[in-house]
Amino acid sequence: MKLILVGLLITILDVQQSSSKPHTEDHRLDGKLDALQRTLAAEKPADLTKFEKIGSKYYYIESKEKVNWRDASNKCRAMGGSLVVLQNGKELIGISEKLANKNYWMGQSICVNLAKLASNYVTRYKDCEAQLNFVCEKSN
Repeated sequence: MKLILVGLLITILDVQQSSSKPHTEDHRLDGKLDALQRTLAAEKPADLTKFEKIGSKYYYIESKEKVNWRDASNKCRAMGGSLVVLQNGKELIGISEKLANKNYWMGQSICVNLAKLASNYVTRYKDCEAQLNFVCEKSN
């Protein structure tokens, strides 16, 4: 995806620089731009195969592998998402129904985890090097 975006940027710069060149050059660049647009359109906008829709968002719940917060964040980004940031209690309830009785990393800029206490999940700060499962999210 990054390579495609770099190619698209180069093509746009070529188009801007060639504005004073003959129309044959414009035609060649239009062809390149069309090819890049077809490639982008053919590529899936978001690979949701590992994600499950819960409410209006898609979530990936990793219940087997335990990693530190930074690795969890990197794994979510590698799948095109990010560590979950819960917006309200409804999201917490929706996700907690899918979680095993484990602790999970969440949060995009600080080390926060979902911890099972009694029969409910709560959010709390945790040592960033702790080895926990994690939850990723994607809009769609």
